Amino acid sequence: MYGNYDELGNIPQFDLYAGPNKWATVTLKNVSTNLIRELIHVLPTSYFHVCLVNTGSGTPFINALEIRPLKNTVYKTESGSLNLFIRLDVASLTNQIVRYKEDVYDRIWNPYNSVGWGQLSTNFTIDSNSSNDFQPAPVVMSTATAPENVSASLDFFLDIDDTSLQFYVYLHFAEVLPLPANETREMNISVVGRHWYGPFRPNYLSTTTVYSTSALTGGKYTFKIQRTESSTQPPILNAIEAYSVKNFSQSQTEQKDFDAITNIKSMYEVKRNWQGDPCVPQAYLWDGLNCSYSDASIPPKITSLNLSSSGLTGEIPRYISNLRSLQSLDLSNNSLNGSVPDFLSQLPLTFLNLKGNNFSGSVPVALLDRSKNGSLTLRSTSQHYSEPFSIIHDYAYKIYFALYL
Repeated sequence: MYGNYDELGNIPQFDLYAGPNKWATVTLKNVSTNLIRELIHVLPTSYFHVCLVNTGSGTPFINALEIRPLKNTVYKTESGSLNLFIRLDVASLTNQIVRYKEDVYDRIWNPYNSVGWGQLSTNFTIDSNSSNDFQPAPVVMSTATAPENVSASLDFFLDIDDTSLQFYVYLHFAEVLPLPANETREMNISVVGRHWYGPFRPNYLSTTTVYSTSALTGGKYTFKIQRTESSTQPPILNAIEAYSVKNFSQSQTEQKDFDAITNIKSMYEVKRNWQGDPCVPQAYLWDGLNCSYSDASIPPKITSLNLSSSGLTGEIPRYISNLRSLQSLDLSNNSLNGSVPDFLSQLPLTFLNLKGNNFSGSVPVALLDRSKNGSLTLRSTSQHYSEPFSIIHDYAYKIYFALYL
Protein backbone atom coordinates (compact mmCIF):
# COMPACT_ATOMS: atom_id res chain seq x y z
CA MET A 1 0.00 0.00 0.00
CA TYR A 2 1.45 3.33 -1.11
CA GLY A 3 -0.33 5.44 1.49
CA ASN A 4 1.45 8.56 0.19
CA TYR A 5 4.43 7.60 2.35
CA ASP A 6 6.72 10.08 0.53
CA GLU A 7 4.14 12.89 0.55
CA LEU A 8 4.48 13.29 -3.20
CA GLY A 9 0.95 12.16 -3.98
CA ASN A 10 2.23 10.30 -7.05
CA ILE A 11 1.34 6.60 -7.10
CA PRO A 12 4.24 4.67 -8.70
CA GLN A 13 3.95 1.84 -11.20
CA PHE A 14 6.78 -0.67 -11.44
CA ASP A 15 7.66 -4.20 -12.47
CA LEU A 16 8.06 -7.18 -10.19
CA TYR A 17 10.61 -9.84 -11.12
CA ALA A 18 10.88 -13.39 -9.81
CA GLY A 19 14.58 -14.01 -10.24
CA PRO A 20 15.49 -13.07 -13.84
CA ASN A 21 11.91 -13.31 -15.12
CA LYS A 22 9.18 -10.69 -15.12
CA TRP A 23 6.41 -11.75 -12.78
CA ALA A 24 3.95 -8.85 -12.86
CA THR A 25 3.46 -5.11 -13.21
CA VAL A 26 2.40 -3.48 -9.95
CA THR A 27 -0.40 -0.98 -10.60
CA LEU A 28 -2.24 0.63 -7.69
CA LYS A 29 -5.65 2.28 -8.15
CA ASN A 30 -5.28 4.78 -5.31
CA VAL A 31 -3.14 5.60 -2.27
CA SER A 32 -5.08 3.21 -0.01
CA THR A 33 -5.19 0.20 -2.34
CA ASN A 34 -3.76 -2.86 -0.62
CA LEU A 35 -2.19 -5.11 -3.27
CA ILE A 36 -0.73 -8.58 -2.70
CA ARG A 37 1.10 -10.66 -5.29
CA GLU A 38 1.49 -14.34 -4.48
CA LEU A 39 3.47 -17.01 -6.32
CA ILE A 40 3.91 -20.74 -5.78
CA HIS A 41 7.36 -21.48 -7.16
CA VAL A 42 9.78 -24.41 -7.16
CA LEU A 43 13.32 -23.16 -6.57
CA PRO A 44 15.79 -24.45 -9.21
CA THR A 45 18.74 -23.29 -7.07
CA SER A 46 19.46 -22.57 -3.42
CA TYR A 47 18.96 -18.84 -3.98
CA PHE A 48 16.09 -16.72 -5.25
CA HIS A 49 15.65 -13.00 -5.83
CA VAL A 50 12.51 -10.92 -5.77
CA CYS A 51 13.28 -7.65 -7.55
CA LEU A 52 11.37 -4.38 -7.79
CA VAL A 53 12.30 -2.69 -11.06
CA ASN A 54 12.01 1.04 -11.69
CA THR A 55 10.44 1.50 -15.15
CA GLY A 56 10.43 5.29 -15.02
CA SER A 57 6.96 5.64 -13.46
CA GLY A 58 7.96 6.28 -9.86
CA THR A 59 10.20 4.73 -7.22
CA PRO A 60 9.26 1.10 -6.41
CA PHE A 61 8.41 0.26 -2.81
CA ILE A 62 7.42 -2.78 -0.77
CA ASN A 63 5.71 -3.15 2.62
CA ALA A 64 6.41 -6.84 3.30
CA LEU A 65 7.97 -9.91 1.75
CA GLU A 66 6.89 -13.28 3.12
CA ILE A 67 8.19 -16.75 2.26
CA ARG A 68 6.33 -19.96 3.17
CA PRO A 69 7.39 -23.59 2.56
CA LEU A 70 4.89 -25.98 0.99
CA LYS A 71 4.77 -29.75 0.69
CA ASN A 72 6.00 -31.10 -2.64
CA THR A 73 2.81 -33.15 -2.98
CA VAL A 74 0.55 -30.12 -3.50
CA TYR A 75 -0.03 -27.58 -6.28
CA LYS A 76 1.76 -29.64 -8.92
CA THR A 77 1.88 -28.36 -12.48
CA GLU A 78 2.96 -29.77 -15.82
CA SER A 79 5.17 -26.70 -16.17
CA GLY A 80 5.63 -23.24 -14.74
CA SER A 81 4.79 -21.56 -11.45
CA LEU A 82 1.40 -20.63 -10.05
CA ASN A 83 0.32 -17.00 -9.76
CA LEU A 84 -2.64 -16.52 -7.41
CA PHE A 85 -5.86 -15.52 -9.20
CA ILE A 86 -8.46 -16.07 -6.46
CA ARG A 87 -8.70 -17.86 -3.11
CA LEU A 88 -12.18 -17.84 -1.59
CA ASP A 89 -13.65 -18.90 1.74
CA VAL A 90 -17.10 -19.81 0.47
CA ALA A 91 -20.08 -19.16 2.77
CA SER A 92 -18.01 -17.41 5.42
CA LEU A 93 -20.02 -16.67 8.56
CA THR A 94 -17.69 -13.97 9.88
CA ASN A 95 -16.95 -12.20 6.59
CA GLN A 96 -13.35 -11.90 7.80
CA ILE A 97 -10.05 -12.71 6.04
CA VAL A 98 -8.51 -15.95 7.28
CA ARG A 99 -4.76 -16.72 7.37
CA TYR A 100 -2.17 -18.03 9.86
CA LYS A 101 -2.62 -19.42 12.50
CA GLU A 102 -5.87 -20.80 11.18
CA ASP A 103 -4.06 -21.75 7.94
CA VAL A 104 -0.80 -23.60 8.54
CA TYR A 105 0.63 -22.34 5.22
CA ASP A 106 -0.55 -18.77 5.89
CA ARG A 107 -2.65 -18.67 2.73
CA ILE A 108 -4.97 -15.68 2.68
CA TRP A 109 -8.63 -16.71 2.33
CA ASN A 110 -11.09 -14.00 1.33
CA PRO A 111 -14.76 -14.38 2.36
CA TYR A 112 -17.24 -15.01 -0.45
CA ASN A 113 -21.02 -15.34 -0.53
CA SER A 114 -23.31 -15.35 -3.54
CA VAL A 115 -26.99 -14.64 -4.05
CA GLY A 116 -29.00 -17.85 -3.95
CA TRP A 117 -26.33 -19.72 -2.01
CA GLY A 118 -27.22 -20.85 1.50
CA GLN A 119 -24.86 -21.42 4.42
CA LEU A 120 -24.09 -24.65 6.26
CA SER A 121 -21.65 -24.97 9.15
CA THR A 122 -20.33 -27.14 11.95
CA ASN A 123 -18.71 -26.50 15.31
CA PHE A 124 -16.57 -29.61 14.97
CA THR A 125 -13.00 -29.46 13.65
CA ILE A 126 -12.45 -30.34 10.01
CA ASP A 127 -9.39 -32.50 9.21
CA SER A 128 -8.45 -33.11 12.82
CA ASN A 129 -6.07 -35.83 11.59
CA SER A 130 -4.55 -33.61 8.83
CA SER A 131 -5.16 -36.29 6.21
CA ASN A 132 -5.37 -33.79 3.32
CA ASP A 133 -1.95 -32.53 2.15
CA PHE A 134 -3.42 -29.23 0.97
CA GLN A 135 -4.55 -28.56 4.55
CA PRO A 136 -7.00 -25.72 3.88
CA ALA A 137 -7.77 -23.80 7.06
CA PRO A 138 -10.21 -25.81 9.23
CA VAL A 139 -12.24 -22.67 9.93
CA VAL A 140 -12.64 -22.20 6.17
CA MET A 141 -13.73 -25.79 5.70
CA SER A 142 -16.17 -25.64 8.63
CA THR A 143 -18.58 -23.64 6.47
CA ALA A 144 -20.07 -24.67 3.15
CA THR A 145 -22.61 -23.35 0.72
CA ALA A 146 -25.52 -25.18 -0.84
CA PRO A 147 -28.16 -23.89 -3.28
CA GLU A 148 -31.26 -22.62 -1.52
CA ASN A 149 -33.23 -24.52 -4.13
CA VAL A 150 -32.45 -28.15 -3.30
CA SER A 151 -32.76 -29.19 -6.95
CA ALA A 152 -30.50 -26.45 -8.27
CA SER A 153 -26.81 -26.63 -9.07
CA LEU A 154 -23.95 -24.54 -7.75
CA ASP A 155 -22.57 -22.46 -10.62
CA PHE A 156 -19.59 -20.14 -10.60
CA PHE A 157 -17.49 -18.49 -13.30
CA LEU A 158 -13.84 -17.85 -14.00
CA ASP A 159 -13.25 -15.19 -16.61
CA ILE A 160 -9.64 -14.93 -17.84
CA ASP A 161 -9.33 -12.09 -20.35
CA ASP A 162 -6.05 -13.35 -21.77
CA THR A 163 -6.92 -16.51 -23.70
CA SER A 164 -3.22 -17.39 -23.98
CA LEU A 165 -3.02 -17.93 -20.23
CA GLN A 166 -3.28 -21.30 -18.58
CA PHE A 167 -4.64 -21.85 -15.10
CA TYR A 168 -5.31 -24.49 -12.46
CA VAL A 169 -8.39 -24.73 -10.23
CA TYR A 170 -8.66 -26.36 -6.79
CA LEU A 171 -12.05 -27.03 -5.18
CA HIS A 172 -12.23 -28.11 -1.53
CA PHE A 173 -15.18 -30.09 -0.16
CA ALA A 174 -16.05 -31.35 3.31
CA GLU A 175 -19.37 -32.59 4.63
CA VAL A 176 -20.31 -30.43 7.62
CA LEU A 177 -23.61 -32.11 8.51
CA PRO A 178 -24.02 -35.62 9.99
CA LEU A 179 -26.41 -37.09 7.43
CA PRO A 180 -28.93 -39.73 8.50
CA ALA A 181 -28.39 -43.22 7.12
CA ASN A 182 -31.14 -42.75 4.56
CA GLU A 183 -29.68 -39.49 3.24
CA THR A 184 -26.83 -39.06 0.73
CA ARG A 185 -24.93 -36.18 -0.79
CA GLU A 186 -23.39 -37.18 -4.11
CA MET A 187 -22.15 -34.78 -6.77
CA ASN A 188 -20.76 -34.39 -10.26
CA ILE A 189 -18.67 -31.45 -11.49
CA SER A 190 -18.68 -30.22 -15.07
CA VAL A 191 -16.72 -27.44 -16.77
CA VAL A 192 -18.27 -25.69 -19.79
CA GLY A 193 -20.76 -28.53 -20.04
CA ARG A 194 -18.13 -31.29 -20.01
CA HIS A 195 -17.84 -33.79 -17.19
CA TRP A 196 -14.83 -32.93 -15.03
CA TYR A 197 -15.05 -35.02 -11.86
CA GLY A 198 -17.39 -37.40 -10.05
CA PRO A 199 -19.60 -38.82 -8.93
CA PHE A 200 -18.22 -38.45 -5.41
CA ARG A 201 -19.46 -37.99 -1.87
CA PRO A 202 -17.70 -35.49 0.39
CA ASN A 203 -16.48 -37.08 3.61
CA TYR A 204 -17.85 -35.95 6.94
CA LEU A 205 -15.42 -33.55 8.68
CA SER A 206 -12.68 -34.42 6.20
CA THR A 207 -11.52 -32.46 3.14
CA THR A 208 -11.62 -33.77 -0.41
CA THR A 209 -9.70 -31.59 -2.89
CA VAL A 210 -10.66 -31.77 -6.54
CA TYR A 211 -8.27 -30.18 -9.00
CA SER A 212 -7.19 -30.19 -12.62
CA THR A 213 -4.08 -32.27 -13.33
CA SER A 214 -3.66 -30.48 -16.66
CA ALA A 215 -3.88 -26.73 -17.18
CA LEU A 216 -7.02 -25.12 -18.51
CA THR A 217 -6.60 -22.44 -21.14
CA GLY A 218 -7.75 -18.86 -20.68
CA GLY A 219 -11.26 -17.69 -21.42
CA LYS A 220 -14.62 -17.81 -19.66
CA TYR A 221 -15.32 -21.02 -17.78
CA THR A 222 -18.55 -22.07 -16.09
CA PHE A 223 -18.16 -24.61 -13.30
CA LYS A 224 -21.33 -26.50 -12.41
CA ILE A 225 -21.67 -28.71 -9.32
CA GLN A 226 -24.79 -30.88 -9.48
CA ARG A 227 -26.23 -33.57 -7.30
CA THR A 228 -26.62 -37.00 -8.89
CA GLU A 229 -30.02 -38.61 -9.43
CA SER A 230 -29.49 -40.86 -6.41
CA SER A 231 -28.54 -37.97 -4.13
CA THR A 232 -31.08 -36.76 -1.61
CA GLN A 233 -29.06 -33.70 -0.63
CA PRO A 234 -28.03 -30.70 -2.73
CA PRO A 235 -24.38 -30.13 -3.75
CA ILE A 236 -22.03 -28.21 -1.47
CA LEU A 237 -18.79 -26.28 -1.81
CA ASN A 238 -16.44 -25.05 0.94
CA ALA A 239 -13.54 -23.26 -0.76
CA ILE A 240 -12.12 -22.30 -4.17
CA GLU A 241 -8.58 -21.60 -5.38
CA ALA A 242 -7.49 -20.63 -8.90
CA TYR A 243 -4.00 -19.86 -10.21
CA SER A 244 -2.67 -18.72 -13.55
CA VAL A 245 0.49 -20.33 -14.89
CA LYS A 246 3.69 -18.27 -15.11
CA ASN A 247 6.31 -19.87 -17.32
CA PHE A 248 9.69 -18.49 -16.31
CA SER A 249 11.93 -19.53 -19.17
CA GLN A 250 15.11 -17.63 -18.27
CA SER A 251 17.46 -19.62 -16.05
CA GLN A 252 19.25 -18.03 -13.13
CA THR A 253 23.04 -17.68 -13.03
CA GLU A 254 25.00 -20.91 -12.56
CA GLN A 255 24.93 -21.80 -8.86
CA LYS A 256 28.74 -22.03 -8.44
CA ASP A 257 29.23 -18.70 -10.20
CA PHE A 258 26.58 -17.08 -8.05
CA ASP A 259 28.17 -18.44 -4.87
CA ALA A 260 31.61 -17.26 -5.98
CA ILE A 261 30.61 -13.71 -6.94
CA THR A 262 28.49 -13.17 -3.82
CA ASN A 263 31.40 -14.34 -1.66
CA ILE A 264 33.68 -11.91 -3.52
CA LYS A 265 31.11 -9.15 -2.98
CA SER A 266 30.96 -9.91 0.73
CA MET A 267 34.72 -10.29 1.22
CA TYR A 268 35.62 -7.06 -0.56
CA GLU A 269 32.47 -5.19 0.53
CA VAL A 270 32.01 -4.12 -3.07
CA LYS A 271 30.35 -0.71 -3.27
CA ARG A 272 28.42 -1.19 -6.48
CA ASN A 273 24.81 -1.74 -7.42
CA TRP A 274 25.20 -5.49 -7.18
CA GLN A 275 21.65 -6.63 -6.50
CA GLY A 276 19.53 -9.49 -7.73
CA ASP A 277 20.86 -12.15 -10.07
CA PRO A 278 24.38 -11.31 -11.37
CA CYS A 279 23.82 -12.16 -15.05
CA VAL A 280 20.11 -11.90 -15.78
CA PRO A 281 18.04 -10.13 -16.90
CA GLN A 282 20.72 -8.85 -19.24
CA ALA A 283 19.33 -5.32 -18.93
CA TYR A 284 20.25 -5.41 -15.22
CA LEU A 285 23.61 -7.18 -15.50
CA TRP A 286 25.90 -6.41 -12.56
CA ASP A 287 28.35 -3.59 -13.25
CA GLY A 288 31.77 -4.96 -14.23
CA LEU A 289 30.47 -8.38 -15.29
CA ASN A 290 29.92 -10.08 -18.61
CA CYS A 291 28.25 -13.46 -18.90
CA SER A 292 27.69 -16.22 -21.42
CA TYR A 293 24.24 -16.40 -22.97
CA SER A 294 22.99 -19.14 -25.25
CA ASP A 295 19.65 -20.82 -24.68
CA ALA A 296 17.47 -19.30 -21.96
CA SER A 297 17.15 -22.72 -20.34
CA ILE A 298 20.95 -22.92 -19.84
CA PRO A 299 22.18 -21.06 -16.73
CA PRO A 300 24.49 -18.19 -17.77
CA LYS A 301 28.06 -18.17 -16.46
CA ILE A 302 30.35 -15.27 -15.63
CA THR A 303 32.99 -14.76 -18.35
CA SER A 304 34.41 -11.36 -17.38
CA LEU A 305 35.02 -9.60 -14.05
CA ASN A 306 36.28 -6.02 -13.86
CA LEU A 307 37.02 -4.73 -10.34
CA SER A 308 39.56 -2.12 -11.37
CA SER A 309 39.85 0.86 -9.01
CA SER A 310 37.37 -0.60 -6.55
CA GLY A 311 39.35 -0.02 -3.35
CA LEU A 312 40.08 -3.73 -2.85
CA THR A 313 42.48 -4.80 -0.11
CA GLY A 314 43.92 -8.13 1.00
CA GLU A 315 44.79 -11.14 -1.13
CA ILE A 316 43.15 -12.43 -4.30
CA PRO A 317 40.39 -14.71 -2.94
CA ARG A 318 40.22 -18.35 -3.88
CA TYR A 319 36.53 -17.81 -4.69
CA ILE A 320 37.66 -16.59 -8.12
CA SER A 321 38.85 -20.13 -8.90
CA ASN A 322 35.19 -21.23 -8.94
CA LEU A 323 34.44 -18.95 -11.89
CA ARG A 324 35.32 -21.74 -14.28
CA SER A 325 34.28 -19.83 -17.41
CA LEU A 326 36.18 -16.64 -16.57
CA GLN A 327 38.09 -15.31 -19.59
CA SER A 328 38.85 -11.75 -18.47
CA LEU A 329 39.88 -10.56 -15.01
CA ASP A 330 40.83 -6.95 -14.19
CA LEU A 331 41.99 -6.26 -10.62
CA SER A 332 44.16 -3.27 -11.47
CA ASN A 333 44.62 -0.12 -9.38
CA ASN A 334 43.65 -1.55 -6.02
CA SER A 335 45.62 -2.30 -2.83
CA LEU A 336 45.81 -6.06 -3.17
CA ASN A 337 48.81 -7.84 -1.66
CA GLY A 338 50.27 -11.30 -1.17
CA SER A 339 51.31 -13.57 -3.98
CA VAL A 340 49.65 -14.01 -7.36
CA PRO A 341 47.92 -17.37 -6.84
CA ASP A 342 48.59 -20.41 -9.03
CA PHE A 343 44.86 -21.11 -9.38
CA LEU A 344 44.58 -18.23 -11.87
CA SER A 345 46.51 -20.36 -14.36
CA GLN A 346 43.75 -23.00 -14.13
CA LEU A 347 41.13 -20.59 -15.45
CA PRO A 348 40.52 -20.06 -19.21
CA LEU A 349 41.78 -16.48 -18.97
CA THR A 350 42.72 -14.60 -22.12
CA PHE A 351 43.13 -11.26 -20.31
CA LEU A 352 44.55 -10.61 -16.83
CA ASN A 353 45.35 -7.16 -15.45
CA LEU A 354 47.07 -7.01 -12.04
CA LYS A 355 48.76 -3.60 -12.39
CA GLY A 356 48.71 -1.04 -9.61
CA ASN A 357 48.72 -3.44 -6.63
CA ASN A 358 51.21 -4.53 -3.99
CA PHE A 359 51.85 -8.15 -4.88
CA SER A 360 55.01 -9.95 -3.74
CA GLY A 361 56.88 -12.82 -5.33
CA SER A 362 56.69 -13.89 -8.95
CA VAL A 363 53.92 -14.33 -11.43
CA PRO A 364 53.18 -18.09 -11.77
CA VAL A 365 55.23 -19.64 -14.57
CA ALA A 366 52.12 -21.05 -16.27
CA LEU A 367 50.72 -17.53 -16.68
CA LEU A 368 54.06 -16.23 -18.04
CA ASP A 369 54.22 -19.09 -20.53
CA ARG A 370 50.69 -18.33 -21.78
CA SER A 371 51.65 -14.66 -22.07
CA LYS A 372 54.68 -15.60 -24.15
CA ASN A 373 52.75 -17.83 -26.54
CA GLY A 374 50.07 -15.15 -27.07
CA SER A 375 47.12 -16.98 -25.47
CA LEU A 376 47.01 -14.52 -22.55
CA THR A 377 47.31 -10.75 -22.38
CA LEU A 378 49.05 -10.23 -19.04
CA ARG A 379 49.54 -6.87 -17.37
CA SER A 380 51.35 -7.08 -14.06
CA THR A 381 53.65 -4.81 -12.05
CA SER A 382 54.70 -4.58 -8.40
CA GLN A 383 57.46 -3.22 -6.26
CA HIS A 384 59.51 -6.36 -6.95
CA TYR A 385 58.99 -6.98 -10.63
CA SER A 386 57.28 -5.96 -13.77
CA GLU A 387 55.89 -8.49 -16.16
CA PRO A 388 57.68 -7.08 -19.27
CA PHE A 389 60.97 -6.98 -17.32
CA SER A 390 60.49 -10.56 -16.14
CA ILE A 391 60.09 -11.79 -19.69
CA ILE A 392 63.06 -9.80 -21.00
CA HIS A 393 65.22 -10.94 -18.07
CA ASP A 394 64.25 -14.55 -18.74
CA TYR A 395 65.27 -14.36 -22.39
CA ALA A 396 68.49 -12.50 -21.54
CA TYR A 397 69.41 -15.16 -19.05
CA LYS A 398 68.94 -17.88 -21.64
CA ILE A 399 70.97 -15.99 -24.25
CA TYR A 400 73.81 -15.34 -21.77
CA PHE A 401 73.82 -18.97 -20.69
CA ALA A 402 73.99 -20.10 -24.31
CA LEU A 403 76.89 -17.77 -25.05
CA TYR A 404 78.72 -18.95 -21.93
CA LEU A 405 78.52 -22.54 -23.13
